[in-house]
Amino acid sequence: ALVGSTHPRYGEGKFWAQAKNDSGPPGRVISEIDRLLPELQKNFFETFKPRGVSEASQVKVVLYGRSYGAVLVRDYLSRHTTDNAISGVLMEAGPFKGAEIANLAFLPNALLWTGIGATMASGKPWYSLISVAGLVVPFVMDRMYGLNLDAGGIYALRPTSVYLRQLKHKPLPTHITYVNVIQTSADIPAAVLNWVRFNRSKSDGVVSVASQRLGPEVVSNFEDINITQVNGQVFHWSIPEESLASIRPYLVKLLIN
Repeated sequence: ALVGSTHPRYGEGKFWAQAKNDSGPPGRVISEIDRLLPELQKNFFETFKPRGVSEASQVKVVLYGRSYGAVLVRDYLSRHTTDNAISGVLMEAGPFKGAEIANLAFLPNALLWTGIGATMASGKPWYSLISVAGLVVPFVMDRMYGLNLDAGGIYALRPTSVYLRQLKHKPLPTHITYVNVIQTSADIPAAVLNWVRFNRSKSDGVVSVASQRLGPEVVSNFEDINITQVNGQVFHWSIPEESLASIRPYLVKLLIN
């Protein structure tokens, strides 16, 4: 009844809690999840007084993470392998093996310091335009695409990052039901981004299918977890409503089981 109702209080969820990551460093976002989960359980428990649940900590929670959020959810679970509050996890378009586009995070700083160095070395002020580009590029990417090139999270998503190399050795809890949605897109923006990435492999425009797919090379105890991997067709930077509509059936299934 909770997830089936079209009433806004129950449909999209009065009790959705969002950990805003803004592409921030993993540790900071995970601490926010730690803060939000007990609050979510408490609000649900006090409002619905569910039968068979005697205290807020017994309320079950489903986690959903998209893109960098999917990697953060995977990281969070590896730090909470015995947390029985989590019953289900939905991950979507996660760059578990990294995203090549994250390598562009080096571009703004490189342009900034190149411009400063060239101006000081040559005494020619027009070299400062390179620095201006280093400031404008991240501003435009943030405003147009929501991609923060200067934040720690983007660096963590480089395919060669230490963070991802360490994460793949950490096991996931085995008492949880997992759904991993692997997105692809044939839209023109996706094709353009693939060209920018110098990569024509199948992807959602940003993250390749190979990077999104979970397996033994990404999760050390992969064979022991209960996971379903499904395919979708959504551009990585689609509007949230479009993305949510595509994964809603899987989310509802996790909530009612």
